[in-house]
Amino acid sequence: MEKLKILILEDNDSDLDLVLYELKKLKAEKDFIICKNKEEFIKALNEHDPDIILSDFNLPDIDGEEALFMLRDKDRNIPFILVSSMIGEEKAVELMRNGANDFIMKDKLKKLVPTIERELKSYESIKRSEIEHNEVIQSQIRISIQKDFYESILENITNGVWVTDKYDKIKYTNEEMTRIAGVPKNKIVGNSVIDGFEEKTISEFKNRYLKVKNTLFPSEYEVQVVTPDGKNSIQRGWLIPYVKDNKFDGMICTAEDVTEKVSIQRKIIDSEAKYKSLAENSLDRIERYDSECRHIYINQESLRITGFKFEDVIGKTHKELGYPEETAKEWDEFIKSVFKSKKPDSKILEIRNEEKTTYYDWRLYPEFDNNNSVKSILSVSRDITELQQKGLELKESEIKLKKGEKIAKFGYWQIDLNDNSVELSEGAKSIFELEGVFYDLPMIRKLPLEPYRITNSIAFNDLVKDGIPYIVEYQARGLRSQQLKYLRSIAEIDKEGKKVFGVVHDITNHKILELDLIESQRKFYSLYNNAPDMYASVDADSGTIIECNDTLLNRTGYKREEVIGINIFDIYHEDSLIDAKNTREEYLKLGSIKNKRLILKKKNGNKLHVNLNIESVRDENNKIIHSLSAWRDITEQKEHEELLLKQKQDLERSNKELEEFAYVASHDLQEPLRMISSFNQLLAENHSSDLNDEAKTYMSFAVEGAKRMQNLILGLLDYSRVSTQGSSMKITKLDTALHIAKCNLQMLIDDTCAEIVSDKLPEVMADETQMTIVFQNLIQNAIKFRDPDKKIKIQISSKFLETEDKWEITVEDNGIGINKKHLDKIFTIFHRLHNQQTYPGTGIGLSICKRIVQRHCGTIRAESYGIGKGTKMIFTIPSDFSNDHI
Repeated sequence: MEKLKILILEDNDSDLDLVLYELKKLKAEKDFIICKNKEEFIKALNEHDPDIILSDFNLPDIDGEEALFMLRDKDRNIPFILVSSMIGEEKAVELMRNGANDFIMKDKLKKLVPTIERELKSYESIKRSEIEHNEVIQSQIRISIQKDFYESILENITNGVWVTDKYDKIKYTNEEMTRIAGVPKNKIVGNSVIDGFEEKTISEFKNRYLKVKNTLFPSEYEVQVVTPDGKNSIQRGWLIPYVKDNKFDGMICTAEDVTEKVSIQRKIIDSEAKYKSLAENSLDRIERYDSECRHIYINQESLRITGFKFEDVIGKTHKELGYPEETAKEWDEFIKSVFKSKKPDSKILEIRNEEKTTYYDWRLYPEFDNNNSVKSILSVSRDITELQQKGLELKESEIKLKKGEKIAKFGYWQIDLNDNSVELSEGAKSIFELEGVFYDLPMIRKLPLEPYRITNSIAFNDLVKDGIPYIVEYQARGLRSQQLKYLRSIAEIDKEGKKVFGVVHDITNHKILELDLIESQRKFYSLYNNAPDMYASVDADSGTIIECNDTLLNRTGYKREEVIGINIFDIYHEDSLIDAKNTREEYLKLGSIKNKRLILKKKNGNKLHVNLNIESVRDENNKIIHSLSAWRDITEQKEHEELLLKQKQDLERSNKELEEFAYVASHDLQEPLRMISSFNQLLAENHSSDLNDEAKTYMSFAVEGAKRMQNLILGLLDYSRVSTQGSSMKITKLDTALHIAKCNLQMLIDDTCAEIVSDKLPEVMADETQMTIVFQNLIQNAIKFRDPDKKIKIQISSKFLETEDKWEITVEDNGIGINKKHLDKIFTIFHRLHNQQTYPGTGIGLSICKRIVQRHCGTIRAESYGIGKGTKMIFTIPSDFSNDHI
């Protein structure tokens, strides 16, 4: 058995020794990889293949969270366990959500070995499941290849396919593969899989092939090859191993000639360069904005008009550039609306100054990333002041033209040959089913179907070059409906040769509508059989299945002849049969069913958890002919829900145990501390004369230490009681809670001459006693950490957060401030930023505040501008008086 490799990220030698001592209890042979900083951790990940990682949370140049993300970035899914004494419950839960497998406190290292054994067992189980799943897939592939039917499919698919045996000899190749390789089939079959490639390709392909062969995991590859006829091509495909008895038994290789795709990608890059050149030389104002309405690009024309410099604009909003606040707000809201709608939009932009009013036609276009999310907004604005002044004169004629377009089903368009921009009328937009008005010529040329694009381009070039009349008929599909249309376009060019004006007329007739119906039916059945959901048509009277899609067969493992003609209940699992029958009874009463969770039975007897919807298909007399059942596979969702429920229950149980432990530990520790303190005092009173000065000093240290320990225990006891012994929630005036807190601290306030100023605070549903504790701790902290050179001033205010339906309470002081890097740590129990001599205390006060605020379903945070600049403590409380938040 191979040794167990354990990577440990720990910089404290004492803690490391404790961890290593516990790890000796592991029965397996072990190799330890010790890392004490970020550099050593990165090196270990690159050079070793550990079976498990144990990581401290706080190290000088790295923390446990960063180490976890570095591991996941390398796509390494090995178990990752945090071993720390500083991490809080919330942070630990957050890290586990982000991929950590578990966390162990350093004072509970006895749990370390059982946790490691459990996670390794779980990890090995997952790996075995993946291998078993892969073996099933490969077995199915081998069986399918042996059948003539599937061999016929391989001969007709668009990708090249070849199959090797376990000795890497090619035993099958389809015709598409011979075409791509440029080599006859009889010169491929029987040869080594890497024969026929040039030397560079052999190295690239062979390395990838051997890696897949050794790991038994599929992999994608891409190589550049030179075929025997001298042609250069780029081939991309997959290497899929199939396994027998857990050993390599051959390989399925697919290949696709992607030379043209790569060429297109390069053209896109070239197009982007041309776009930038066009933008810089455009007479229009062109700008681009990010999601915060900051400028990320501005062209020369816009800089000339505004008088700004490029470096002064980039990264700035309109408000930051000095535009009037109302104007900047209006413009930013328009930009954000396009981010939200993901659709182009336009408006007339009015810019006033002392001399004149200028109008711009302002158009915004969303720019998308690969995930179809809007990454930025392109802004194009054109000076239309003169056109705006003539707008009223043209408005009436435009209305008449639009009515004519709608009645006659025609539209007009014009092309500016200077920039190849295309403007469409409402009628043309309706015919092509486009949203915007302005497009570029290459995009419009793609509207006709493929067979008509070349003839349309030739006719257009003849018009522009020689003035030959442009009269063409072609087919196109509406972009939204994909409805096939017959269209006729007529165009002419102006005398200057700068613009082309044209009309488009919808001439679709009934014959085309019939052809569209046939095409639509073909598409429906294609979609029906390839849909991700399972469908079946069921006879309304007998409950017999009369039709089903391929997805149902693929998911359940049945053949079509095994399903058609059987009763619908025969495909349900016995655990769900009663619910299925009740669901059908409900359907027969209501005529439809939505979102019923049931269980189908696969051919092999396994369960398939589904979500069922049923709709009725009716005849012209509204009588139900049959029902259409749609099942969505929710097996993975079901498993995820069960896992989340278990994790929630475990977390609730753990929290309860922690609260009980904190209470019991702190309560039971008080008695021995009282004994220590009492006997020290008796010793001082009765035997003081017998002790020298050094003994008296030691005794005072013991008494002081016992007092500090007792304060810590009392603080821990208060901390544990926040959730368990809090009062019931009721309508509470925060002004009253603040008043009580100030009364409790009156002596301290008077002694330090602290000035406390408070706005009118709201009424909320809260525990008055606990809210008093929050104010008391925050005020006491502000006084404790005061600036000795300033008079203490504490400002307490509130504001309503309408979007969150919460009140935000702020306690601001002018004290010594907090280093920004410590803002999140001050709420950790027992965490102190200063030594006991300088600022005495237990380090529990802010932790209690946080726990109380969380009990009220709120949040608490600290803000500071740095050392010497004061601190803000900000917490939120829900505003309503219901129990929904409690």
